[in-house]
Amino acid sequence: MSTLYRQYRPQTFAEVVGQNHVKITLAEEIKRHQIASAYLFCGPRAVGKTTVARLLAKSLNCLNRPEDTAEPCNNCANCLTIAAGQSLDIIEVDAASQTGVDNVRENIIAGSHLAPSQGKYKVFIIDEVHMLSTSSFNALLKTLEEPPEQVIFILCTTEVHKIPATVISRCERFDFKKISQADIIKKLHYILKQEGWSADEAVLGAIAKNSQGHLRDAESLLGQLMAVSQPMKNGELHLTMEDFYLLAPSSDLVIISQFIKTLSEQNSVEAITIINQLVADGRDIRVFLQDLIETLRQLLLSKINPQLLVEYQGQWGEDDMFGLLELRQKLTINQLVQFLQLFIQAFNETREAFIIQLPVELAIVRAIGINESERVSKIDKPVSPSGLSDHDSSSLKKSVKKKDKQDETKEKKDEAVAPLLSQELLDLWPLVVNEIKNHNFGLSVVLKDCLPQIEGDQVCLVFGYKLHQDQIKQPSAKHLIEDIMAKVYGRPLTVTTRLLAKSKPNELISPENKVNNIEEGASLDNLLEIFNGQVVS
Repeated sequence: MSTLYRQYRPQTFAEVVGQNHVKITLAEEIKRHQIASAYLFCGPRAVGKTTVARLLAKSLNCLNRPEDTAEPCNNCANCLTIAAGQSLDIIEVDAASQTGVDNVRENIIAGSHLAPSQGKYKVFIIDEVHMLSTSSFNALLKTLEEPPEQVIFILCTTEVHKIPATVISRCERFDFKKISQADIIKKLHYILKQEGWSADEAVLGAIAKNSQGHLRDAESLLGQLMAVSQPMKNGELHLTMEDFYLLAPSSDLVIISQFIKTLSEQNSVEAITIINQLVADGRDIRVFLQDLIETLRQLLLSKINPQLLVEYQGQWGEDDMFGLLELRQKLTINQLVQFLQLFIQAFNETREAFIIQLPVELAIVRAIGINESERVSKIDKPVSPSGLSDHDSSSLKKSVKKKDKQDETKEKKDEAVAPLLSQELLDLWPLVVNEIKNHNFGLSVVLKDCLPQIEGDQVCLVFGYKLHQDQIKQPSAKHLIEDIMAKVYGRPLTVTTRLLAKSKPNELISPENKVNNIEEGASLDNLLEIFNGQVVS
């Protein structure tokens, strides 16, 4: 049994999904007998390049094609042999496996000098042409420029930038585009009808979204779903979202909406738990991030342009079953923009992360910190400890006595400025170093080799080398560290430094400030061992 994308491969230009700019141009050239000697079909994979190339070859060699149309009859001997892949006049070459110049000379150049055996034209379809070697391209140049009268070359590629400009200039170029979700869904509907199946609209939408504009991928996934789906109790062949989630490497909106909700509620514990559970379940965290970013994008665009809400609601489901409408109302445009920036950055960082979920966890910590804007703004302007706006605070001042107001403000201020704990200092210290890295890479390297300790409102940085300590003492470096710490810890902190003297190997470090397995009595030697350092004379 053939796969769906082979079984339902278009046999006429009208059946090709999308690519109207290509179909119309080629049809007019065929009807007017203005055929180019070489064509270049470039664009993403699985969007119809090879299919259109075969249709062009079939149309040119059709024995019964009317003069006023470009569509092949699909009934004559030439059309039937071409459709079956048995025509001697249609030569398909896989450039990925025949990259050498000898193959080009023997299979293409030499063959182009032979007259067509059955049809009017001999057509060479060279797939993945960008894989040819430089010498192969050079050998092909002259033939492309002045081929025999009855020979046509169709070059197909997904990476047009790898093709020499000399080759491109000798071809008539067509740029294929990704296929829209609406067109993909329409084609899937047609296939299901022909196969006697039905499906939920959400399933077809999910398949189209998962294929990302590649029709062959959508048809392949549909075939898989039809293979694993079990008939319903009444014998009906029907696809549901349960079938889709069984195969597709995708995260459903239930998890995504729950994750966004934890961000809006500043619940970092629950958000990180969701991420680690996905990893434990073997889910692809990068696919989850792709779906999360797309959902956040839809929330953002629907707030900017409410007219888009109707379109997005079709994907979110009826009756706001996932709670996305509520989240749309709750989150601000600024929050959505910042969430998008953070998780796009996390998506890019997961490519090289040795702990796949770590960039996402860091993004969560930063996202939660974004919502605590009142704490962060203390760097530039003190914020009312009560958390009230200026207007509300003014009204409050008018409604209470001056003495009571001062006592209340003092009490709340004392509560807001809670002492920084050593564990909190150590837990968030990697964020400080990472943020400083964006401003001063060299300084971040130095800070990685220090041991931070909390001493009241001061953070003492313990170094093993005086050279590192001197760098921190520079006013510009000291101010940068203090500003970044104020943002991360939500309070003004002062930086001091201390050198771990070699003459005091038994100097103790506060037990509250242990890093990993640094124990009491840490000396320069074990500090170097922990941080994988060495003494440079």
